[in-house]
Amino acid sequence: MAASAPAGHGPSSNVDGARGESHKAYNDRNHAEGVDQTMVMPVSLTAAHVELNIVEERFHHVLVENMALLKQVEMTNKDLERSRAEEEELSATWKATNAVSARQKMAVQGLVKNAQSSARAESTRLVEAAQHVQDLQDVYKRLQSVNRQLEFAQQMQAWMLADVEHRIIARTGRTRKVEQAIYRVFYQAQRDGGFEEVLSGLVAKCGPLVRSVLAREAQRQALQMATAQVSLPAS
Repeated sequence: MAASAPAGHGPSSNVDGARGESHKAYNDRNHAEGVDQTMVMPVSLTAAHVELNIVEERFHHVLVENMALLKQVEMTNKDLERSRAEEEELSATWKATNAVSARQKMAVQGLVKNAQSSARAESTRLVEAAQHVQDLQDVYKRLQSVNRQLEFAQQMQAWMLADVEHRIIARTGRTRKVEQAIYRVFYQAQRDGGFEEVLSGLVAKCGPLVRSVLAREAQRQALQMATAQVSLPAS
Protein backbone atom coordinates (compact mmCIF):
# COMPACT_ATOMS: atom_id res chain seq x y z
CA MET A 1 0.00 0.00 0.00
CA ALA A 2 1.32 3.48 -0.87
CA ALA A 3 1.80 5.71 2.19
CA SER A 4 -0.09 8.97 2.47
CA ALA A 5 1.87 12.23 2.33
CA PRO A 6 2.78 13.55 5.83
CA ALA A 7 1.35 16.79 7.11
CA GLY A 8 3.37 19.77 5.88
CA HIS A 9 4.92 17.74 2.98
CA GLY A 10 2.09 17.62 0.41
CA PRO A 11 2.30 17.76 -3.36
CA SER A 12 3.35 21.44 -3.46
CA SER A 13 6.33 20.95 -1.11
CA ASN A 14 7.55 17.88 -3.06
CA VAL A 15 7.22 19.72 -6.36
CA ASP A 16 9.08 22.79 -5.01
CA GLY A 17 11.88 20.54 -3.71
CA ALA A 18 12.16 18.70 -7.00
CA ARG A 19 12.14 21.99 -8.89
CA GLY A 20 14.91 23.42 -6.72
CA GLU A 21 17.05 20.33 -7.02
CA SER A 22 16.64 20.24 -10.81
CA HIS A 23 17.60 23.94 -11.14
CA LYS A 24 20.62 23.48 -8.88
CA ALA A 25 21.86 20.42 -10.77
CA TYR A 26 21.35 22.09 -14.12
CA ASN A 27 23.17 25.28 -13.07
CA ASP A 28 26.07 23.29 -11.62
CA ARG A 29 26.39 21.31 -14.83
CA ASN A 30 26.31 24.43 -16.99
CA HIS A 31 28.79 26.20 -14.72
CA ALA A 32 31.18 23.26 -14.92
CA GLU A 33 30.94 23.22 -18.70
CA GLY A 34 31.34 26.99 -18.92
CA VAL A 35 27.99 27.58 -20.50
CA ASP A 36 26.48 31.04 -20.24
CA GLN A 37 23.48 31.03 -17.92
CA THR A 38 21.67 33.69 -19.88
CA MET A 39 21.84 31.52 -22.98
CA VAL A 40 20.38 28.37 -21.44
CA MET A 41 17.76 29.88 -19.14
CA PRO A 42 14.74 29.20 -21.43
CA VAL A 43 15.79 25.60 -21.98
CA SER A 44 16.25 25.14 -18.20
CA LEU A 45 12.78 26.51 -17.46
CA THR A 46 11.20 24.21 -20.04
CA ALA A 47 12.92 21.15 -18.61
CA ALA A 48 11.91 22.15 -15.09
CA HIS A 49 8.27 22.52 -16.12
CA VAL A 50 8.32 19.13 -17.82
CA GLU A 51 9.92 17.53 -14.79
CA LEU A 52 7.42 19.28 -12.52
CA ASN A 53 4.50 18.00 -14.59
CA ILE A 54 5.89 14.47 -14.44
CA VAL A 55 6.29 14.66 -10.67
CA GLU A 56 2.80 16.05 -10.23
CA GLU A 57 1.29 13.36 -12.46
CA ARG A 58 3.10 10.61 -10.55
CA PHE A 59 2.01 12.08 -7.25
CA HIS A 60 -1.58 12.28 -8.51
CA HIS A 61 -1.46 8.61 -9.56
CA VAL A 62 -0.07 7.70 -6.15
CA LEU A 63 -2.92 9.56 -4.42
CA VAL A 64 -5.54 7.88 -6.62
CA GLU A 65 -4.07 4.45 -5.93
CA ASN A 66 -3.88 5.26 -2.22
CA MET A 67 -7.58 6.30 -2.10
CA ALA A 68 -8.60 3.16 -4.00
CA LEU A 69 -6.61 1.00 -1.59
CA LEU A 70 -8.19 2.81 1.38
CA LYS A 71 -11.68 2.16 -0.01
CA GLN A 72 -10.82 -1.51 -0.52
CA VAL A 73 -9.50 -1.74 3.04
CA GLU A 74 -12.66 -0.08 4.38
CA MET A 75 -14.88 -2.49 2.41
CA THR A 76 -12.78 -5.41 3.61
CA ASN A 77 -13.14 -4.22 7.22
CA LYS A 78 -16.92 -3.95 6.81
CA ASP A 79 -17.10 -7.45 5.31
CA LEU A 80 -14.95 -8.74 8.17
CA GLU A 81 -17.19 -7.07 10.79
CA ARG A 82 -20.29 -8.46 9.06
CA SER A 83 -18.77 -11.93 9.00
CA ARG A 84 -17.87 -11.68 12.69
CA ALA A 85 -21.41 -10.53 13.54
CA GLU A 86 -22.88 -13.45 11.58
CA GLU A 87 -20.49 -15.82 13.32
CA GLU A 88 -21.47 -14.46 16.75
CA GLU A 89 -25.16 -14.72 15.84
CA LEU A 90 -24.77 -18.30 14.65
CA SER A 91 -22.82 -19.17 17.79
CA ALA A 92 -25.51 -17.62 20.00
CA THR A 93 -28.21 -19.49 18.06
CA TRP A 94 -26.33 -22.76 18.48
CA LYS A 95 -25.94 -22.18 22.22
CA ALA A 96 -29.61 -21.25 22.53
CA THR A 97 -30.60 -24.37 20.60
CA ASN A 98 -28.57 -26.55 22.94
CA ALA A 99 -30.11 -24.86 25.95
CA VAL A 100 -33.62 -25.29 24.54
CA SER A 101 -32.93 -28.96 23.84
CA ALA A 102 -31.75 -29.49 27.42
CA ARG A 103 -34.79 -27.69 28.80
CA GLN A 104 -37.08 -29.78 26.60
CA LYS A 105 -35.56 -32.97 27.94
CA MET A 106 -36.05 -31.76 31.49
CA ALA A 107 -39.60 -30.69 30.63
CA VAL A 108 -40.41 -34.12 29.21
CA GLN A 109 -39.15 -35.76 32.35
CA GLY A 110 -41.19 -33.36 34.47
CA LEU A 111 -44.29 -34.01 32.38
CA VAL A 112 -43.94 -37.74 32.87
CA LYS A 113 -43.68 -37.31 36.62
CA ASN A 114 -46.63 -34.88 36.64
CA ALA A 115 -48.75 -37.31 34.62
CA GLN A 116 -48.04 -40.06 37.08
CA SER A 117 -48.86 -37.91 40.09
CA SER A 118 -51.98 -36.56 38.31
CA ALA A 119 -53.21 -40.07 37.68
CA ARG A 120 -52.78 -40.95 41.33
CA ALA A 121 -54.56 -37.79 42.50
CA GLU A 122 -57.41 -37.92 39.95
CA SER A 123 -59.62 -40.18 42.05
CA THR A 124 -59.18 -37.96 45.10
CA ARG A 125 -60.10 -34.86 43.08
CA LEU A 126 -63.21 -36.54 41.69
CA VAL A 127 -64.43 -37.35 45.17
CA GLU A 128 -63.77 -33.80 46.35
CA ALA A 129 -65.52 -32.42 43.24
CA ALA A 130 -68.60 -34.53 43.91
CA GLN A 131 -68.73 -33.30 47.48
CA HIS A 132 -68.28 -29.73 46.29
CA VAL A 133 -71.16 -30.13 43.80
CA GLN A 134 -73.39 -31.37 46.59
CA ASP A 135 -72.47 -28.39 48.75
CA LEU A 136 -73.15 -26.01 45.86
CA GLN A 137 -76.57 -27.53 45.29
CA ASP A 138 -77.44 -26.97 48.95
CA VAL A 139 -76.23 -23.38 48.73
CA TYR A 140 -78.25 -22.88 45.52
CA LYS A 141 -81.43 -24.03 47.24
CA ARG A 142 -80.84 -21.65 50.13
CA LEU A 143 -80.16 -18.81 47.70
CA GLN A 144 -83.42 -19.52 45.89
CA SER A 145 -85.28 -19.22 49.17
CA VAL A 146 -83.51 -15.97 50.01
CA ASN A 147 -84.24 -14.68 46.49
CA ARG A 148 -87.97 -15.28 46.92
CA GLN A 149 -87.90 -13.42 50.23
CA LEU A 150 -86.01 -10.53 48.65
CA GLU A 151 -88.46 -10.33 45.75
CA PHE A 152 -91.39 -10.17 48.18
CA ALA A 153 -89.63 -7.48 50.22
CA GLN A 154 -88.88 -5.52 47.04
CA GLN A 155 -92.51 -5.71 45.93
CA MET A 156 -93.68 -4.52 49.37
CA GLN A 157 -91.17 -1.69 49.29
CA ALA A 158 -92.29 -0.64 45.80
CA TRP A 159 -95.93 -0.70 46.90
CA MET A 160 -95.14 1.40 49.99
CA LEU A 161 -93.08 3.83 47.89
CA ALA A 162 -95.93 4.26 45.40
CA ASP A 163 -98.38 4.83 48.29
CA VAL A 164 -96.08 7.47 49.78
CA GLU A 165 -95.73 9.17 46.40
CA HIS A 166 -99.51 9.28 45.98
CA ARG A 167 -99.89 10.77 49.45
CA ILE A 168 -97.22 13.38 48.73
CA ILE A 169 -98.93 14.31 45.45
CA ALA A 170 -102.32 14.60 47.20
CA ARG A 171 -100.85 16.65 50.03
CA THR A 172 -99.03 18.89 47.55
CA GLY A 173 -102.30 19.48 45.70
CA ARG A 174 -104.12 20.35 48.91
CA THR A 175 -101.27 22.64 49.99
CA ARG A 176 -101.37 24.34 46.61
CA LYS A 177 -105.11 24.91 46.90
CA VAL A 178 -104.72 26.36 50.41
CA GLU A 179 -101.91 28.68 49.21
CA GLN A 180 -104.02 29.87 46.29
CA ALA A 181 -107.01 30.45 48.61
CA ILE A 182 -104.86 32.48 51.04
CA TYR A 183 -103.42 34.51 48.19
CA ARG A 184 -106.87 35.17 46.70
CA VAL A 185 -108.16 36.37 50.10
CA PHE A 186 -105.26 38.81 50.55
CA TYR A 187 -105.34 39.86 46.91
CA GLN A 188 -109.11 40.54 47.05
CA ALA A 189 -108.69 42.49 50.30
CA GLN A 190 -105.92 44.63 48.78
CA ARG A 191 -107.99 45.14 45.67
CA ASP A 192 -111.09 46.25 47.58
CA GLY A 193 -109.01 48.61 49.76
CA GLY A 194 -109.46 49.76 53.33
CA PHE A 195 -107.98 46.63 54.87
CA GLU A 196 -104.28 47.58 54.90
CA GLU A 197 -103.92 47.69 58.70
CA VAL A 198 -105.92 44.51 59.15
CA LEU A 199 -103.87 42.72 56.48
CA SER A 200 -100.58 43.90 58.03
CA GLY A 201 -101.62 42.67 61.48
CA LEU A 202 -102.89 39.40 60.07
CA VAL A 203 -99.66 38.78 58.15
CA ALA A 204 -97.63 39.59 61.26
CA LYS A 205 -99.67 37.13 63.33
CA CYS A 206 -99.47 34.38 60.70
CA GLY A 207 -95.69 34.37 60.72
CA PRO A 208 -93.03 33.72 58.06
CA LEU A 209 -94.80 30.70 56.59
CA VAL A 210 -97.75 32.73 55.29
CA ARG A 211 -95.44 35.52 54.14
CA SER A 212 -93.38 33.03 52.10
CA VAL A 213 -96.60 31.57 50.65
CA LEU A 214 -97.83 35.02 49.62
CA ALA A 215 -94.45 35.96 48.13
CA ARG A 216 -94.17 32.70 46.22
CA GLU A 217 -97.72 32.91 44.89
CA ALA A 218 -97.23 36.55 43.89
CA GLN A 219 -94.09 35.59 41.95
CA ARG A 220 -95.94 32.73 40.27
CA GLN A 221 -98.84 34.99 39.28
CA ALA A 222 -96.45 37.62 37.93
CA LEU A 223 -94.60 35.00 35.90
CA GLN A 224 -97.85 33.67 34.45
CA MET A 225 -98.97 37.17 33.49
CA ALA A 226 -95.59 37.90 31.86
CA THR A 227 -95.75 34.65 29.91
CA ALA A 228 -99.27 35.43 28.74
CA GLN A 229 -98.22 38.91 27.59
CA VAL A 230 -95.30 37.50 25.67
CA SER A 231 -97.41 34.81 23.97
CA LEU A 232 -100.16 37.23 22.86
CA PRO A 233 -98.07 39.26 20.31
CA ALA A 234 -96.54 36.03 18.98
CA SER A 235 -99.99 34.55 18.31
